[in-house]
Amino acid sequence: MIEEVRRRGAESTTGLRRRITVLADRLGAAERRQPRYDGLLSTFCLLVVILGFAKSFFLRPLFPNFPVAPIVLVHGGVLSAWFVLFWVQTNLVRRGQAALHRRLGLASLPLALAAIATIVPTTYGFPARRWAADVPGYSFEADLEHITMVVHGNTAMLVLFALFYSGAIWKRHHWEWHSRWMALASMVIVTPAASRLLTVVGDAGVTSQPL
Repeated sequence: MIEEVRRRGAESTTGLRRRITVLADRLGAAERRQPRYDGLLSTFCLLVVILGFAKSFFLRPLFPNFPVAPIVLVHGGVLSAWFVLFWVQTNLVRRGQAALHRRLGLASLPLALAAIATIVPTTYGFPARRWAADVPGYSFEADLEHITMVVHGNTAMLVLFALFYSGAIWKRHHWEWHSRWMALASMVIVTPAASRLLTVVGDAGVTSQPL
């Protein structure tokens, strides 16, 4: 009787160990895949930013008459630096360079603050820039609904970005959650570039409007 109990106990222990091993293998595989997904996401975001704001920022010397306010150019520089850093950071993790990733990550704080500081005047100065626009065929009254949508959307984007970035700082010692919060923060602020890209593709005439 005692031997039977011992045998069953040993079988149960062995089965439990096997299940733990399988679970650990699955978790390990998920952890190995995460940096690759983050690298693909950062590359996608960077490409969207470059393509979405090619005419108004990255290829601006080719379009000197395209109307862009100075604050928008500053904002574009800050956000470009953010997405370059996001791309570099995700690839450092993918290559196993965690120490350099942590040191370089200190640069994200001033960039995040600069992003917030430029999003505010860029967003709330947008109606005034549209009102003062001197573009043939442009009507402020006809564009009012779009202007309101941009201001409200950017306000929500600003709040979410601050929350997601705060979450990334809070979880900086837990890389899985840290990477997810950083991904969310970046995905939120890439939306203006994505919408601009879709607008350019959908209606080339809109690209002549002021930013």
